[in-house]
Amino acid sequence: MKIFTLVVSTILLSSNFASAATMIDIAGAVQGTGEFADYGSLGSQNLIPDSSVTDGDFTLTTKFPQGAYNNGTNHGINWSGSYPGGSGMTYSTGQEINFRAGFAGEESSAIDGGYVDIVLETAGATPFNWSAVSVQLWRNGTGAATHYRFAYDADADGYGTGDLLGTATNVSSSGVTGTTPNELATISYNAADIATSISSSDTIRLFFWNASSEGGNTHIVNVSAEYTVVPEPGTLALTLLAGAAGILMMRRRR
Repeated sequence: MKIFTLVVSTILLSSNFASAATMIDIAGAVQGTGEFADYGSLGSQNLIPDSSVTDGDFTLTTKFPQGAYNNGTNHGINWSGSYPGGSGMTYSTGQEINFRAGFAGEESSAIDGGYVDIVLETAGATPFNWSAVSVQLWRNGTGAATHYRFAYDADADGYGTGDLLGTATNVSSSGVTGTTPNELATISYNAADIATSISSSDTIRLFFWNASSEGGNTHIVNVSAEYTVVPEPGTLALTLLAGAAGILMMRRRR
């Protein structure tokens, strides 16, 4: 029984070794840094650029859809790379993504809404599992999009209502109206159940909808993802062999 217990303990230790989550984020105003792309020099018809951060073998990127221009009419805008709002609300270039959801009434549900893709990519042969995804944001006008929800296209056949994750977060009901930059809403999802052993890149989409006017903007000030690295079969085998060797040594000493 003691030997059996040791074997089980060894397997559990191997499992724990593989389950430690690592966080990567595009750090904006929340951390006081500026890792988002600089939109300051964009003209009105330029596509909104990607923002990305690389940490070791992993890269986290935010992507607006093609057609999301810097003029506010197609799900995206950024005012000169920063938001020159009232007292205490001025963010420096790179500290946020500032966008509009579109015209009033344009989006009545998640799948019809605007969106931003959150892409996690691994370099080389380092497979990973999603653990969590989170976005922090605020609204600077009551006309801004009020509802936010993540989605995952597991079948790669286009997004539908069956791809929505969790429940929608109604930001308007949480008092995040943008009167101060400290009124932040956190949209998060425990993503450990959506994909395993991803070998290249994978995307979780954040939909936003229910804007009541074109005048309200949403400001994303931080994006983060958590993931676990899937150990190579050889690494797991070595761990188990080390445990078995330890058991044999203990037996010989008796």
